[in-house]
Amino acid sequence: MENAPVGVGECACEKDMESAPKEDMESALKRQGTIPTSIGYCMALESLDLGNNNLTGNVPNELGQLLLGSLDLSSNILSGPIPQSLTSLHFLGVLNLSYNKLSGRIPREAHFDTLSANGWAYSGNDLLCGELTEKVCDVIGLFGKILLKKSMKRMQMREYCFTELLFW
Repeated sequence: MENAPVGVGECACEKDMESAPKEDMESALKRQGTIPTSIGYCMALESLDLGNNNLTGNVPNELGQLLLGSLDLSSNILSGPIPQSLTSLHFLGVLNLSYNKLSGRIPREAHFDTLSANGWAYSGNDLLCGELTEKVCDVIGLFGKILLKKSMKRMQMREYCFTELLFW
């Protein structure tokens, strides 16, 4: 946990979030590092706001084990896919993953789909794709649509997401 923001790993491993002094947590969250997987042990955590930091790395799968009502990881430098485990957060009422460097398909699940019907929770992540974006993830579905249209002139692909199609 060398790269974990000071205080975040300690809270997840050793303290209950409610016992951490508020000023210590606020100063700890303004640091760089990764979100430690040990945050999954912080079972009393109901709300996690790590927005507006310089956090890097992937969103840990372990967040899906918590009983979060609110999750804000916006405005960081998080990368990789959105973990499918986040769709297990059935108590989640607020989700904000905007303005990171997340990539791949946005996970689908009935409750998870209602958290950002207009896609705002994912905005600013140019490499995300799926129904809530205008980017196609499914290559087979994409080529099925192309067969119904004119021939494809050029296709540009950026890390799992087709971002540009030109027809002639």
